[in-house]
Amino acid sequence: MNFGQALEALKQGKRVYRSNWNGVGMWMELDIPDLFSIANLTCIIYIKHPDGTRYPWFTSQTEILAEDWDIKGEENA
Repeated sequence: MNFGQALEALKQGKRVYRSNWNGVGMWMELDIPDLFSIANLTCIIYIKHPDGTRYPWFTSQTEILAEDWDIKGEENA
């Protein structure tokens, strides 16, 4: 998938990742604030690291142009 397709998957509530990321088990998800959120009115894309920590994600030009995005749980075995 390209980044545009990955972004659409995030908007649908799916988790996405890149196949060449170093950390096995890393993925991203979109946090859409609701009445119970700590965040205010902005949507934040978080990246989950293998140790369970989550950080806001900031894209690079390389990631925007990448074609190796996939949906978590839909990997081809």
